[in-house]
Amino acid sequence: MHNKYKSIIISVCILLLLAAGGVFAASSTTYNVQLIVTGALKMIVQWAIPEKRVGPAHTNDAVTFYLTVRDTSTNAVIAVSDLATTSPDGTDLNPIIINHGTPKNYNIAIKTDQHISRALHDVYLSGATTTLNYTQTDNSAPLGSVRLLAGDIDGMGNSTTTLGDNQINSVDLSILLNDLDNSDASGTMRADLNRDTVDNAVDLGMLIDNLDRVGEQ
Repeated sequence: MHNKYKSIIISVCILLLLAAGGVFAASSTTYNVQLIVTGALKMIVQWAIPEKRVGPAHTNDAVTFYLTVRDTSTNAVIAVSDLATTSPDGTDLNPIIINHGTPKNYNIAIKTDQHISRALHDVYLSGATTTLNYTQTDNSAPLGSVRLLAGDIDGMGNSTTTLGDNQINSVDLSILLNDLDNSDASGTMRADLNRDTVDNAVDLGMLIDNLDRVGEQ
């Protein structure tokens, strides 16, 4: 190899070695790296109380439900939970887990088989279990006065896509009128809004009170 080219190659190698050792500092660049940690997001439902259920307080408040988790900025749906059921006091203390989420604030709505959705906004979710209290608008701990609004009873089946259309309208009214005065000893007739084992004028009044209401997001 020609001595001229040998000299150039040696010079370049020396410069690279000096740069690697931190000696060569003719220029420098700072890079900001954002580390995003993903994992399971965990929730429990402390309270989700249906309106105007009969019997002693918190003994007839069981509902079939699912949760919808939305981005607070775009309102895009991040995840939808599987179906679950609250106990007679309106709680579900079994962890509801959303996999591969980013710990941050979300809007979280609960939707049942008889009610339009009720949402809690800016709730922080992470790998630690977050408690959801749908009887309070701000998700504070005490049992509050907010109730799930009844009347969304259209749709058939047991999936997140068949528990009504999240609005109370003439379709729901037609279903309730068709079942009017039918008994509900099994507790499965969705038109029996107050769960007193019969679809009657009380349920009709509840639905009419909530007519044209739509669920929160």
